[in-house]
Amino acid sequence: MKKPAEITAAEIFYAFPRVIDLSLDRIRAALKPLDLILPPIIHIAGTNGKGSTLAFLRSILEAAGKTCHVYTSPHLVTIHERYVIAGKQISEEALLKYAKIVQEIAKGIPLTIFEAETLAGFLAFADTPADYLLLETGLGGRLDATNAIDQKLLTIITPIDYDHKEFLGEDLAQIAREKCGILRAKTPAIIARQREEIVDVIEHEIEIIGAIPLVFSPEDYNLRNGQRECKGLISENMDRWPYLWARSFGLMAATIPTERVLRRISWHNCKTKTHAHLY
Repeated sequence: MKKPAEITAAEIFYAFPRVIDLSLDRIRAALKPLDLILPPIIHIAGTNGKGSTLAFLRSILEAAGKTCHVYTSPHLVTIHERYVIAGKQISEEALLKYAKIVQEIAKGIPLTIFEAETLAGFLAFADTPADYLLLETGLGGRLDATNAIDQKLLTIITPIDYDHKEFLGEDLAQIAREKCGILRAKTPAIIARQREEIVDVIEHEIEIIGAIPLVFSPEDYNLRNGQRECKGLISENMDRWPYLWARSFGLMAATIPTERVLRRISWHNCKTKTHAHLY
């Protein structure tokens, strides 16, 4: 007799409540007893260009011989696309293993579907060595499940615009504050060119949090001799700090020059010599 097909990882995840209930309480409660250790984290939030920025950065790092874990959402065809483990898309066998672990944890903690998917990612990323973990927020930033982490190597805010107003706020300033929730004290923050009306809001959030801004206002961009250059706040760090520039339609584009990104990230990583602990 033919054995019934085993449940798939996707089916386990799709059994979780498909609701948006922004909070860090549940996923932090789930993570606390696990004591996971992750590679240095680069966390990306924003409205436009998150995926593009992550793809550019991953390409740069991998071209330099670095290995990257990647967590993105949503997926296009299969849920496995969300998880890249040391440069390779996760297998069904591996994802099913982590989905079952999350299923057991959720018996005591009512996780949402995105929290369950994110928790599975953290489990997978902790099990395999890599040089970097590139995280893309799902919705917002401050209360997004990917933000259940305190120590980060680098944070990036791509261009912010109106999105998910029912969860993030009706006005652009409120949305910007939510996106800036991924920033951390004494942690570099690359800020893409933003709409003029929220530059002061972002600057205020950076000051309150104590992040290290690299680019955060339109005045920090200048076009000269066909190349982008950053001025003002980061002029004294131009020899080692990366900078990103915003292309038309608000997408974050390639780093110029790319070696500065690699040099800065490698320099920081060598100084810490540690993995990033969760929250």
